[in-house]
Amino acid sequence: MYTKCPITNKPLEEPIVSDWRGHLYSKEAVIGELLQKKGRFKSLNDVIDIKIRLENGKLTCPLSGKVVDLLDDDVTLQELQFSYIVPCGCAMNTKVLRDLNAVRCPLCHEPFDQQNIIDINGNEAELQKRMDTLMEKRLYHNLKERKRKKTPEDKVSKKRKVL
Repeated sequence: MYTKCPITNKPLEEPIVSDWRGHLYSKEAVIGELLQKKGRFKSLNDVIDIKIRLENGKLTCPLSGKVVDLLDDDVTLQELQFSYIVPCGCAMNTKVLRDLNAVRCPLCHEPFDQQNIIDINGNEAELQKRMDTLMEKRLYHNLKERKRKKTPEDKVSKKRKVL
């Protein structure tokens, strides 16, 4: 769940990134896919750098200080559920973050909208709605603006302006 990169199937290595679905990857593996032009990612704008404390199979919430051993069979799903904020990438326990009902990241104080709290390995239907809204606004997952593809009409009108 939080321990292996789906691309390499090896333990996650920092820096860690996440896609719009809340899936975690080693950034090096994502860059490797981009260089090979494989279909999962089109640019680094498709992922967010995640600031998450994951060491030796233990996840630490920076807000509560609680340490969750991912290898412990007695860990509850609520303890395991972490989220991160777009665009800053700060990750923390989902319950703690949602209980704060904040408009600024409690760690770095960057402003954010509640719809930009991404559950790691969360509900894909909810995340798809967010992504559809971003596509309508011509934004990437990291909230950077998508560049408009030039059409043949754009090229013709540009030539006319030069004349």
